[in-house]
Amino acid sequence: MPYHVDVIGNEPMTGKRKLLGRVHVDGELRIEAEDEGRLLETLRQVVPDIDPDEDPAGFVAALTERMDYTYVIASVQHADDECPFDAIGGEPVREQHSAHTHA
Repeated sequence: MPYHVDVIGNEPMTGKRKLLGRVHVDGELRIEAEDEGRLLETLRQVVPDIDPDEDPAGFVAALTERMDYTYVIASVQHADDECPFDAIGGEPVREQHSAHTHA
């Protein structure tokens, strides 16, 4: 079953969250976002010590531990069919699986 991590935009004052992108690891790293290159560069800044091309699983594991900001967070890794978001840019439609809570 395919798994991924959600990169979530968080608005703590309103309690709203929006899906900015998904990070998939199926042997290699794959980014799903409106601007995939920009999101990947941002994620590389969060985890500069692990090359996602060399160690995609390690990169994603570190991402879920380190991406804990007020306005941008990473979810725990979860199955595609359990994702709380339906589409990039959308708000959650099911229970959220976030590693960090800033609401």
